[in-house]
Amino acid sequence: MTRLSEAAKQIIIKKILSNNGQTIAEVAQANNVGKSTLSKWVRDVRSGKKIITTRQAIRAGVQITAAERFKHLQETFGKGDVMVGAYCRKHGLYPHQLTQWEADFMTKASDQKYTSQANVELKELRAEIKMLKETILRKDKVLAEAVALLVLKKRQRKFGG
Repeated sequence: MTRLSEAAKQIIIKKILSNNGQTIAEVAQANNVGKSTLSKWVRDVRSGKKIITTRQAIRAGVQITAAERFKHLQETFGKGDVMVGAYCRKHGLYPHQLTQWEADFMTKASDQKYTSQANVELKELRAEIKMLKETILRKDKVLAEAVALLVLKKRQRKFGG
């Protein structure tokens, strides 16, 4: 089993603490770390035993802007593992970060497109449901009135009206 550097551990912990929708199990599987080990690391950070302060962890973590991430992805696109490794060493990155960023860009773009479409569709469906409920309510009132009139007509015939 390979050992992770302290900076790599802190990056992984930051992924969990950033609450970007991934569970501990998903992050553990993506980084080839045991779930219990990762839970212990997070527990230690939350309890104050470990503090994330190194410049490397901050640089490699959340503070890289989306534009910088995209630039790094463009630079490494289509290159072999050796070239990607050299690029990452030169810029203080890790290859697993590049793959994570690529996955994030791919899912976020499609999620945003579907989210906007879903919001529009949701509004339309809510308006349609509201209209249908109003129609049902109106028809229920008309039906109740018709029943009342029929009952009155029947009583009138029965009692000789």
